[in-house]
Amino acid sequence: MAKPSLAICMVSDGKPGHYNQTLGAIKALQQRFDIQLTTIETKLRFGFLRPLLKVTCNSTNPFIQRVFLRLTQLCYHQFQPPSTPQSMVISCGGQTLYLNIYLSRQLNAANFFLGSLRGVKPENFSAIISGLFIDGVKNLIELELSPGLFNKSEALAAGKELRERLPNPTQKLWTLLIGGDGAGYRYQDDDIVKLKQFLLESANKYKIQWLLTTSRRTAIAHERQLHEFALQHPTLFAYSVFYHHSPEKVVMAFLGAADAVFATEDSSSMLSEAMTVAKPLFTLRPTSSAANDNYRRFLSKHQQKNRMHPLA
Repeated sequence: MAKPSLAICMVSDGKPGHYNQTLGAIKALQQRFDIQLTTIETKLRFGFLRPLLKVTCNSTNPFIQRVFLRLTQLCYHQFQPPSTPQSMVISCGGQTLYLNIYLSRQLNAANFFLGSLRGVKPENFSAIISGLFIDGVKNLIELELSPGLFNKSEALAAGKELRERLPNPTQKLWTLLIGGDGAGYRYQDDDIVKLKQFLLESANKYKIQWLLTTSRRTAIAHERQLHEFALQHPTLFAYSVFYHHSPEKVVMAFLGAADAVFATEDSSSMLSEAMTVAKPLFTLRPTSSAANDNYRRFLSKHQQKNRMHPLA
């Protein structure tokens, strides 16, 4: 039996984490629908106008709503709305918020947003999709995990392939995913010093090698310190990737190959990807951490279910 068709307009800010979450949601829809996907990649410019965008998109006054439409056209760089009818607009990340609403109104389409609303009223969307609980949002679809591009079996297959390329395929491997500032977490030089000490002592004590990757949000200065450390201690690492130096898409393979996974605590999408493979997961936090109530609820929920274990 043929699947019903669904025309989806995806708005992307070009950030890998946001892009992967949006495609993960679309991938789930592909189980039930034949998807015709149109992608708009754009950037929000004139950031100083964000407060005005928020006020005008939240208004129910017809004149102010028209102002919002004109403002959105001004504030987004070189986007072209789809020329064919669309059933749905979907996006992730604060830079896509207002274009998502604009396209929904212009195309008369349902719209879904993944992420936090930053003061935008939830009524502007058909539904909010999130791995975090958001208080007061009646149209929230709270997922057990944030959507991602891969599942456990795909990760294990990629991990097996990676191990077969290594000099010692049976070597005990631990994976470390490193994020950066965000969600109330702030990294200082001293945190990187402690992280390097942890990498060295753990490898010596447990006779493991590391699979390490930084990310877009890792501060360039901190990544440079870790890169220099990797060059000084090459036998600690079976494979290392430094995003700002030479990015590679290795997270799925690293998670699949790992005997245990370690991840910094600042990214719900990164932690959700790590939990997908159902391996021992340990979270690391910098000295300065002030996560909000929703994020602490996310962490607590998965800690209580023994999906992740915080380390001092």
